[in-house]
Amino acid sequence: LAPASAEARALRGCMLFMRGDLGAARSEFEQAILLDPSEVRARYNLGALLLKLGEVEAARSQFQAVNDIRPGDSEASIALAVITAKDRPEEAIRLLEAVLARSPSQPLAQITLAGIYEQTGEWRKALECYEKSLESGSPQANTARDAAWLLATAPDETLLDGERAVELARYAFQHKADYALEVLAAAYARQGDFEQAVRTQEQSVQRAQNAEQRRLLEERLQLYRAGKAYTRSR
Repeated sequence: LAPASAEARALRGCMLFMRGDLGAARSEFEQAILLDPSEVRARYNLGALLLKLGEVEAARSQFQAVNDIRPGDSEASIALAVITAKDRPEEAIRLLEAVLARSPSQPLAQITLAGIYEQTGEWRKALECYEKSLESGSPQANTARDAAWLLATAPDETLLDGERAVELARYAFQHKADYALEVLAAAYARQGDFEQAVRTQEQSVQRAQNAEQRRLLEERLQLYRAGKAYTRSR
């Protein structure tokens, strides 16, 4: 009924993307942008699709276009930060800090910033970001898991807190976060409950998805059996 509607094509592309038909979704997003270059939703979703396909630079250009059209767009800024973090973490941090200056309660920005701080070894700042994101409503299971992992295994001994790590790791496990079982084992070990740590880690070893993962998990299991907690290297 409206073949020249950029909005309709963008919505159709979104539905196709959700259905997993990436080729058709890409075509719809591209058509929407041809019809209306300022269609930011089509550009953002095309960027997400391109990231999924591994076309990082093409994705970056779409997210940057969204930022140019709508300066300071939170979603585009976070996406650009994720892309930039590996090679230019300082730039990624600036992008995320700008998002949080405008929207202090933006949990995704806090979580993404926490991950970059961990990547750069700024453990305390990472923990502060995780804790802030956990304050907003019901915590995300994966965020609770990541915070528990930091509290249980951080190289900075002043941040270690086994009791809080166990609390968060249990929450993550109950809410089916990925890898929550091995995090819970590390938390028990940090708390000093090595019997529980060994039992939990044994379950984690049984669930290992490949030989390398099994090897790493078994190494930690031997630590717990020896009455030692696992600490990450700097």
